[in-house]
Formats: sequence, C-alpha cells, structure tokens
Amino acid sequence: MNEQFNDYGQNPYNNPYYNNQQPKKPIWAAVVSFVLGIINIVFCCCMTYVLAPISLIFGIVSLAKKWAGKGLAVAGVIISSVTLVITIAFSAIMKEPYEDMMKFVMNADRYIEEYQETGDVPDDFKKYCDPKYEGWLKSMGYDSFEDFYDDYMEGFISNYKGYGGTYNNDYNNSYDNDYNDSYGYDDDFGERPVEL
Repeated sequence: MNEQFNDYGQNPYNNPYYNNQQPKKPIWAAVVSFVLGIINIVFCCCMTYVLAPISLIFGIVSLAKKWAGKGLAVAGVIISSVTLVITIAFSAIMKEPYEDMMKFVMNADRYIEEYQETGDVPDDFKKYCDPKYEGWLKSMGYDSFEDFYDDYMEGFISNYKGYGGTYNNDYNNSYDNDYNDSYGYDDDFGERPVEL
C-alpha cells in the first residue's frame, strides 16, 4: 500500500491527533431525558403524563442514534418508565374514590344537609363501609368509614362557608351572629361602638 506523505515527509493518516478529529456526538438529548425524569420525581409525579413521555422520547432517540451520554439517557428512560407505570397504576386504583370525591364536591350542599339531618353516611358512599377498606382506614387512624366521614364532615362544614358555600342558612346566621358577638362587629355598620 502506498503511503501518502505531506510536504514535511509525514503521513497525516498515521497521526493520532489527525485520526481523533471526529465530529462530537451531541449529549443534550440524554441530559434533557435525565433532567425531566428528575423534575418529575421532585414534583411527586404530578406532571408524569407530560414529562415522562417527553423524557422517554429524548432518551430513546439518544440511545438509538448512539449519541453521547448513554448513562444519562438510560437513567432518564428508567426513571420515566417507572414513574409512568406507578402513576398509571395509582390512577387506576384511585379512580373510583376520585370520582366520588368530585361527586361530593359538586353536590356538597345536599350532602351537608343530609348529614345535619341524619348524621349518617349517604347511600352514595356506603360502599366504603365494606370491610375491604378497613386496612386503608386503619392506616389513617379510623376504625370505620363512619368515623372517617364524621371527622371529615365536621372539618368540611367548618371550612365550607369560607369558600362560598350556601348550605343551611340557619346555621350560617347563627355562626355569623356568634362570630360578630365575639369580635365586636355589627352586621350592617362594621365595628360595634364600645359602651362606656
């Protein structure tokens, strides 16, 4: 094989420096994949359906094209895959309780009125009295769903009016009068004059 020499009598193709001058492979895709995976964990997987697919795409593209940062890309793909699977599983498990919570919020006036009249769990939520939910309730410190519902309703009723609730006007009026009496406010004229 004929060797080629330059004007200085050197073969540039045998020069290690010359042979290593290859275009650098990009690393940005691997970094993006890894960073998005970490951000998703930091925010407790609340943006998994947005961040995880993007992280997976960048990680897979980086690995498929054999770009730099293979370790970061692999980590990004693993983190995003795991968080996506956990989020989907959690969503499937919590689908029914979430729908019931939304039903409660949308019909809060009716449920509060029923609770104040009877003190019982509404028929819509009696399914949670099933023994299969006992472990979940005991982990929160309740012996039964009735105890949980009583505690929840007491807290909900006390805070509901502050968010614009319209339940039980007699209760609201008595609450207003007690509050105004204890802090010296008059319903129509602001601060009540101090009697000397």
